[in-house]
Amino acid sequence: NLESCFTYVYILNYNIIDAQVEKNVLLPCIFTGPPPKQINVFWRDRDAKAVLNIKNGSPVSSDQNQRYQDRVFSFQEEFINGNFSIQMKNLQISDSDTYVCNIVPGHKRRVQLRVSGEMKMMFLHRLWRTLKKTRTVSLLPHLHRSVFVFQK
Repeated sequence: NLESCFTYVYILNYNIIDAQVEKNVLLPCIFTGPPPKQINVFWRDRDAKAVLNIKNGSPVSSDQNQRYQDRVFSFQEEFINGNFSIQMKNLQISDSDTYVCNIVPGHKRRVQLRVSGEMKMMFLHRLWRTLKKTRTVSLLPHLHRSVFVFQK
């Protein structure tokens, strides 16, 4: 019997999600087992800022940290199934973070969000404009990279 081999089993619920700037993403939080009788779920970022609170089975947007207001939503109809996932809209590079879904009492799900994308091109464009002002430079597209060519 496999269960008798272990006195304690810990399963780390940790997801890594890659997403693009200005897109939307689903951050999963699924409670396995029967859903709690009283649904209280608290999503937090690494700095313990309120991403979204679900109190007594209802999302409470007034508790949200300002940076998440009007951008983070839950799916209330899914709470009965133990699904407390959230959608984050209009992603920014600064949204790259580790988020924790705290399901009261005592259950946690961690999600690491890595946001990348168009900001790189915007940075390259700014760099190119700055370099162009100070020296002779050409920007050559090369496959999936941009190559700066400096002239002496």
